[in-house]
Amino acid sequence: MNIQMGPGGMAVDIREPQPQVVQQPVIVHQPPPAVIIHQAPPQQVVVQQAPPPPPVQLGMSAADFRALKKAIKDESFENQQLNVLQSAARRAQFTVEQVGELIDLFDFSSGKVKVVEITRPRIVDRENLFQLYSHFTFDSDKDKVKHLLK
Repeated sequence: MNIQMGPGGMAVDIREPQPQVVQQPVIVHQPPPAVIIHQAPPQQVVVQQAPPPPPVQLGMSAADFRALKKAIKDESFENQQLNVLQSAARRAQFTVEQVGELIDLFDFSSGKVKVVEITRPRIVDRENLFQLYSHFTFDSDKDKVKHLLK
């Protein structure tokens, strides 16, 4: 009940006061895109779609990767090519697809396996490692790679 005094007399408002809606965001932790739920009185729930997270770069940028492949191709001998890769791998990250392309640059099994050994700790999409086996012809090389990727 609300009582107000004014120049014309007293006014009585017997309506029940309306509760104020206080909206508190609750973040639901699910895979992107995240959902933000605003809770209102028990009979109302307002759901809003959160903006998608910014894209995350996986592996080397396309331009940097092209430059790395060119630098490897410009070397005459496998050990020099592997040195170029080892130098780049100190700071770069690679996708499985990029590692596959690097493997294909090498002619001999030893170099192909060495690519996996060099890049293994820098591979960002480890759930796709199985795709690397298709870049090897011989079962013995696939076994070496399988051992490296454990």
